Amino acid sequence: MGGHHDAGPGLEQGSVLSIAVNPENPQEIITGTGLLPVFPTPSPGIIKTTNGGAEWVRVWESEYPVMSVVYDPADPETAYAGIQARWDTLGPVAGGGVYRTTNGGSDWNLVGLSLRTVNSLATDISSSLTLYAATSDSGVYKSTDAGEHWSRTGLEALDVRAVAIEPLMPERVYASTSDEGLWMTGDGGLEWWPLKRGRCPPHITGVSFDVTVPERLHASTPVGVFVHEPSPVKVITSPDGTSIPQGGELGYELEVRNPSEDQHTFDIDAWVEIPGGSVHGPVIARRRLTFPAGVTATRHIIHTVPPQAPLGEYTYAVRIGSLPDDVWDEAFFRFTVVPLR
Repeated sequence: MGGHHDAGPGLEQGSVLSIAVNPENPQEIITGTGLLPVFPTPSPGIIKTTNGGAEWVRVWESEYPVMSVVYDPADPETAYAGIQARWDTLGPVAGGGVYRTTNGGSDWNLVGLSLRTVNSLATDISSSLTLYAATSDSGVYKSTDAGEHWSRTGLEALDVRAVAIEPLMPERVYASTSDEGLWMTGDGGLEWWPLKRGRCPPHITGVSFDVTVPERLHASTPVGVFVHEPSPVKVITSPDGTSIPQGGELGYELEVRNPSEDQHTFDIDAWVEIPGGSVHGPVIARRRLTFPAGVTATRHIIHTVPPQAPLGEYTYAVRIGSLPDDVWDEAFFRFTVVPLR
């Protein structure tokens, strides 16, 4: 029979702040711990079981609480831990950062984000070198080389408490904040949009995807768990090509689907991010559409690229929802403007 019961000896060595299960061996679990309100209090660190929780052994002792732990989905010998920073009146002075083990937890080494409180980590199951980190004081960071280098990728002014990658579309990342609700990016962190559909309160402590419905997101809050359902309408883009000469034509197939059993009314528009990060648009003026249940519509879109358009990589994004504040779904593709030959 199922149910809950106390874990085996060893887990009383700290307050459990985070937990991760080996994706190839569910009997192996690691937990990140903090301080206990007892004296003498055990040091924070990482505690591990290899027999499903019957026994736990401390594998790493940290000076500061371990806020997040996550396995590399392609190599469970590799795992990551996010650490809390210590602050004084002037800011962070010690601790923090992302630590990594490559030998099953025997050794942990700092790989980045020192002095940042890393509340949550997420690894991309389609590309395990890619990680996202949610921090308390500087938004979301991204690494594409297993944590060796990190760059800010949005929400810099927010206290981000958790981050999760959509399993079927890893360019879609969701971030929860302490007072600004839930945010989504559809392009790996280039642009972020607040998700206001539903009644989820602004303070969200954690996010995770449903294992049975991979697009359904669960958000934990101080007043309960809220569910962010998949968008009732889907948007898909398929570019004709991704290398466009200055003065040439950018073409793509736009497909909008309403797979649900209900009629939906929504807005649609499109924007382009040019090299350097600035956003141009809308390149498709916002308009309102109504789709009956089960309807799919396609249209071939053509834009002329200006002859003096800057060279480099662009991002083209189509959004649908109750715009501009509530983005239901977003599709994007990248293209490169090259010299006219």
